[in-house]
Amino acid sequence: MSDEATSLLSHEPTLCEQIYRTAQTLHDIEVALHAHVAAGVPQFALVAITLHFVVEGTPPSSEQVLTQSIQYYLEVLRRLVRKTDVVYRLDNTFYFLLFGANEDGGHIVQTRLWDALLWRVHNNSEGDSVRPRVMGIGHAAYPAPYASLHDLLIAANEVCNSVEPEKSKVLASPCKDKEREQEKTVVEQEQEEDLTALARRLGLPYLSLLPRKKTEQVQRLVTLQLAHELQCYPLGRERGILTVAFSNPQDNSTLERLQQATGLRIFPVLTHPVELQTALSLLV
Repeated sequence: MSDEATSLLSHEPTLCEQIYRTAQTLHDIEVALHAHVAAGVPQFALVAITLHFVVEGTPPSSEQVLTQSIQYYLEVLRRLVRKTDVVYRLDNTFYFLLFGANEDGGHIVQTRLWDALLWRVHNNSEGDSVRPRVMGIGHAAYPAPYASLHDLLIAANEVCNSVEPEKSKVLASPCKDKEREQEKTVVEQEQEEDLTALARRLGLPYLSLLPRKKTEQVQRLVTLQLAHELQCYPLGRERGILTVAFSNPQDNSTLERLQQATGLRIFPVLTHPVELQTALSLLV
């Protein structure tokens, strides 16, 4: 076991490490997982979040901005898992080790973390921190049919959801998204440029592509009938706020109706009318 891997397990965490513990290599995290298994941990889930930042400037100022950005996103995410769970940082990837959780539990936490991360990104004013250029999330669980804990780590790094915040494109399936982009007409592209400009004027995020499946959490809040009636697509819930995509987020009557139906504050996101209809047509 390397000294770094040993330190991941053997000491009281500092203030920074109460948020995450730093690893130098993937092997260090693998060794730490082996130690937990050897100590009698019967099962756990692992959620991996990767944040790619592009920070301008030169060290040390650029490194300071990078650190502040990481802290900005991880502080809120860390509060969404138990204090007894552990978060490891390896470069720009964070591994949430959820003791006692199975595959289903890992999926539930993954959804919770992803919704919170999207909300945090949308509300980042980019003062002392910057938005990630690309971010992705995935999960895996132990015990599972993996040949080794190394394979489990690789499986957790397989992206289930990905987004490019600066382009505001949700990429649930990169291959399918590429096909959909190629199918867009010149008129649609011009409309999208207009909508991007409109979103900028309104101070709202613009999503050119929507995920093709609502999370279980929002399915209980917004029924299929209500989504079609109000022409909206719920994206996620975080701390009493529901993020919802609209083709007309300036329709106050619709916003008020949805707020009354859900009992939550509504955070509107702008999307293309064609994209909204396509996403709604695929909901079951």
